[in-house]
Amino acid sequence: MAQDKVGLTPKQKEVYEFLKAYQRTYGVYPSTSEIAAGELDGRQVLPRRHKSACWAIMSRLKQRGYIEVLPYTARGLRVL
Repeated sequence: MAQDKVGLTPKQKEVYEFLKAYQRTYGVYPSTSEIAAGELDGRQVLPRRHKSACWAIMSRLKQRGYIEVLPYTARGLRVL
């Protein structure tokens, strides 16, 4: 299901793709602050967002089964 990304809003798709690209580049998933900053290798690849907006987008991705949030873990994300 997660491969075709059907039903994601444009913002959700942007964040989902950013999570995958960040993990490929750095070997770890980004923190919420890093997602909000939207930078990858010194380039602005996402528009800057507030952390609460990032959490809202990530909670929707979690509800739809695209990511898993690991509680009590730093950088506790996993793309499914």
